[in-house]
Amino acid sequence: MRIDANYNSTNLMGVNSVRKQDNQCFSEIMRKKADSTDTYEKQREDAFKPSCSEEVMQAYDKTLKDTGIDPFPMNRISTALVIHVEQGKEQLSSDFLGNTVESAKAMVKKILERIYNPISPPAHPDFVAKEREFYEKFLDNLNAI
Repeated sequence: MRIDANYNSTNLMGVNSVRKQDNQCFSEIMRKKADSTDTYEKQREDAFKPSCSEEVMQAYDKTLKDTGIDPFPMNRISTALVIHVEQGKEQLSSDFLGNTVESAKAMVKKILERIYNPISPPAHPDFVAKEREFYEKFLDNLNAI
């Protein structure tokens, strides 16, 4: 009987040790998941952030801050994406504004022209109104450079 009791308490210690290891693994997994979620969110935020001159980037960031509008929400097809695809690109790339203030202005004017004169009625007029507000402010910021 004593042997069984020793066996059982040793066995329980082993179970507790495994549980402790499982808890450490679980917490490590959760920490890694949180880190990867943060990384994913950062990558998602940067996915549509344009790569362009510092001046244009400052105007873009100022516009984001001033308006609080994301011109590329994940649940909508942006006017910029539609124009980019029409120009033969498969998807919106971060260089859609070009390399200069002038190329950025030209693209923003194309986007606004399409917003003001849509080919068909917009499926999400509220989003289009936000896009218009964003790009009008962005153009103002670009013109101020």
